[in-house]
Amino acid sequence: MKRFLSPALFGVVIVMFAMPFMLVSCSGQQQTSISGLQLVTGTEVGAGMSSQHIGSQPAVLLALALAIAGVALGFARFGWRNVAATVAGAIGAVALYLWSNAAVQSIEQQGLQAQKGDGLNWAMLFFLAAAGVSAYLAVDARRQQPAEGSQRLSSPASPEGGAARNKASGARFCPHCGTPAPSEGRFCGSCGGSLE
Repeated sequence: MKRFLSPALFGVVIVMFAMPFMLVSCSGQQQTSISGLQLVTGTEVGAGMSSQHIGSQPAVLLALALAIAGVALGFARFGWRNVAATVAGAIGAVALYLWSNAAVQSIEQQGLQAQKGDGLNWAMLFFLAAAGVSAYLAVDARRQQPAEGSQRLSSPASPEGGAARNKASGARFCPHCGTPAPSEGRFCGSCGGSLE
């Protein structure tokens, strides 16, 4: 179950892109709020002759792509998926942080006030949470692997199709990825494959 926590957190990041990322005001009056999706696709800000086109923001687009990749990595079945999800979460948070600081500075140079929106702040927080959970899962999976030099199965799959057991130690291994599996579990903690 903990395996799906990381993709769920990345999913929350994607939802945050619908919320305001940037609030722009002039003389204390809020002029507009710009969502993360508007920053990805580009948008018109203002009305009439004073409207201004804001093009697609590459850093925000990168962050959205990393959030989507984080969800996909949660369902992948290769050994380094948790490390890749950790990197995706960290880069996504840093990309949004750096972009937001540059955007606030750019808006304020035009004589307007800018404030980071809740969607941006929550997206950065959930990116970091997803990176933390993924890092924990990566370390946990590594800790469950047998140490170098210990007895290992020559073939992780048993002839019956279920989880294999090492005859010398009685340890149980996943038939899909070969990592040690808990004796009472039905699914592998590393790859999520069935142990039955």
